[in-house]
Amino acid sequence: MTTSKEAFLHAVSPDYGYGGAIDGIRAKEYARLEGKCTVYLDHTGTTLYPASTVDAFARNLQEHIYGNPHSRHPSSTLTDGLVDETRLKVLAMCRADPSEYGVVFTANATAALKLCWEMCPLDAASASEFYYLRESHTSVVGLRALADSMKIAAHAIDADDVPAILATKPPPPVDGGEAAMAPSYSLFVYPAQCNYSGRRFPWTWPSLARHRQWLVAVDASAYAATSPIDLSNADAAPDFVALSFYKLFGFPTGLGALIVRKSRMPLLRKAYFGGGTGQLSSVMANTHWQMFRDTLHTRYEDGTVNFLDIIGLGIAIDEHRRIYGSMQAVAAHTHALYQWLYEQMHNLTHENGQHVCRLYIDHEMAHDPAQQGPVITFNLMRADGSPVGYAEVEAIASVNRIHLRTGGFCNPGAAQKWLQLTDADVRRHAEAGHVCWDDQDIIDGQLTGAVRLSLGAMSSYEDVAAWLTFLRQYYVEGMESAHRPAFFTTYRPKLHGPTDNITTAATSVHLSRLTIFPIKSCHGYSIPADTDWPVTAQGLLYDREWMLVRKDTERALTQKQYPILATIRPSISMARQELVVNAPGMDELRLPLQTLAEPSQRTDVRVCGEV
Repeated sequence: MTTSKEAFLHAVSPDYGYGGAIDGIRAKEYARLEGKCTVYLDHTGTTLYPASTVDAFARNLQEHIYGNPHSRHPSSTLTDGLVDETRLKVLAMCRADPSEYGVVFTANATAALKLCWEMCPLDAASASEFYYLRESHTSVVGLRALADSMKIAAHAIDADDVPAILATKPPPPVDGGEAAMAPSYSLFVYPAQCNYSGRRFPWTWPSLARHRQWLVAVDASAYAATSPIDLSNADAAPDFVALSFYKLFGFPTGLGALIVRKSRMPLLRKAYFGGGTGQLSSVMANTHWQMFRDTLHTRYEDGTVNFLDIIGLGIAIDEHRRIYGSMQAVAAHTHALYQWLYEQMHNLTHENGQHVCRLYIDHEMAHDPAQQGPVITFNLMRADGSPVGYAEVEAIASVNRIHLRTGGFCNPGAAQKWLQLTDADVRRHAEAGHVCWDDQDIIDGQLTGAVRLSLGAMSSYEDVAAWLTFLRQYYVEGMESAHRPAFFTTYRPKLHGPTDNITTAATSVHLSRLTIFPIKSCHGYSIPADTDWPVTAQGLLYDREWMLVRKDTERALTQKQYPILATIRPSISMARQELVVNAPGMDELRLPLQTLAEPSQRTDVRVCGEV
């Protein structure tokens, strides 16, 4: 494996590092990473805000008075002007002509996509249909429920089928008849980048739907943080683009946008009004009427917009451009890092030649930034071919101050594709209590989720090198293991109980390690070799017997929320009949098993999202 920084720089120069500025950027803007010795690899979740952005925003708030933009006094006029200025910055960032496109601010990308649905002239009576890419975030998949409520047919489709499906709709009628007055439109929504695997999908698809009875929306949430958006050719661009700004800049949160093609406004619907979107209305019992405002954003931004965060967004856009130069530079930097990370993980093997990483990526597309973003999703495999659960990887990584994402990433279609799960598998896992974010990573031998690494504008060689060092130290078998934790040792415990009467044939297979987890989400206890251990009707004795619960909320603590739980080491003393608990910086705790087994007052707690 290539590990030296000199070799890396030689291989990727000059794309990496913004012309040698990356170390200075990290030191000035992201010193908190170094101060906390943190390796941050979850930029698809959210990227990190630079110090200069929040400093500039704080100064701005201290220097100015901002009033409600719906008022007309000077502080309100100032607010209104800066909000409109930020709209133009968003359009400029996407190379969108303000005469062709408008910006509607929303709470987030999910709200933007829901608003898109509410705008579109979809109707079951006119045979409207809803199509979405199978590898979409639940923010897109959730629109299916709205389609069902309107009895509109909804279809999940694969990327290979998109061109043919887009060709099925006819051009809008032009004869002036009844059909021309109310043509049947269908909606197609897809992600520019899959948040699960990082695969990118063509921005050319909307051009295939132009001049046909389609409306096309692109979820650019995962894509926009590491690649430029180009809407300069309005005739070939989508009708709608959904954005989430914390994913682009780390700040502000709670702010998204729907970019809308203005030429579609005559088609768009509006029902609810409030807080400025209605121009005039009547509240008389027998005369319900209202007039909506004329411009795109005044018509669709119900209520007072999040004007302070919108002003903060304008500052974030300016600071991002000052620090990184352009989104093209960010794209080159992140792709260079991703390429190296991909090659290292793809080629990493155990001593016996078995691959350490099962990468969920189309390897033919892996080197093309138009088809693959700076994301690597995977599961780890042991030398014998058995999988490592993602919960274990996350827990050990967290203790080592490596921040990454695990689970299903709110993308059920991509999870089913890459993990090769059937609908029956997913239902069975749900019935077993599994939810997207829990630590039930393997059920009946099947992986239920994965590990995701995602890079951002401020990611560095040192981040990737730290991850690869961690990977070699903990998960490559046959290499130096002096610093590995105790649970990597081989054990041969004996079992007794319900297994006593099982007849076994001669075999070379043996149980190499047996670990129980007396306290849920804490470190495991490896049963000593040559130790008898009871098996009860519920499983191994004392396995997941206890949990830690917050007294105020009565919720079970999990490693997902509190990674430090992985440092709590319970063990069982059968000789003393005690549960022994050790944790860093605390005295050893010994609890009699008999006392712990006594009935106590029943309390409902939440585990894995369920009571």
